[in-house]
Formats: sequence, C-alpha cells, structure tokens
Amino acid sequence: MNMVDDGQARVRPSGRNGNQLPLRGPGERIGGRQKGTPNKMSPEIKEALMAAAVELARGKRVSESGLQAVLVRLGDRYPKAFYRLLLRLLPRG
Repeated sequence: MNMVDDGQARVRPSGRNGNQLPLRGPGERIGGRQKGTPNKMSPEIKEALMAAAVELARGKRVSESGLQAVLVRLGDRYPKAFYRLLLRLLPRG
C-alpha cells in the first residue's frame, strides 16, 4: 500500500478480510454525494402531494388515476408515511 506523508494524521483502511481501501484523513469523505447536497423532490411530486393532501382533508375522492390518486391511496392506507412525505414540503428554519 502506498503511504503518503503530507503531515496529516491518517485513518487505517477499514473493511473485512484486509480490504485495501484508500487512505483518508479523519472526517474526509471518499464517495457518495457532495457534503451539503440536498435531496430533491420534483415539482410534479410536490404538486400532486399537495393536491392529495387537500383531497384527503376535504374527504372528497376526485382523482381516479395518476400520481395524485396513488398518493391519496397512500394517505388512506398509510397515513404515517403520507405525512412524512408532506412534512418534507414544509420549509425548515
């Protein structure tokens, strides 16, 4: 394994059976998304989710097919999961 001495403390490679993972500094990210990148929800999903929430609140079932109808059924059968999605639309502050 190549050892680079740049004056920083290094973390031992981790992994099973002595896997040779690259050396990294403490707290240094190796893969995945960049730090601070938000999860994104498309505008179509946001609109359908709000329309489904209004439909559930009024007690009227208007939509017959499509994403909104799926979300209404989700709200009927699994309200906890539906409200978790709905909470993602609220601004954090």
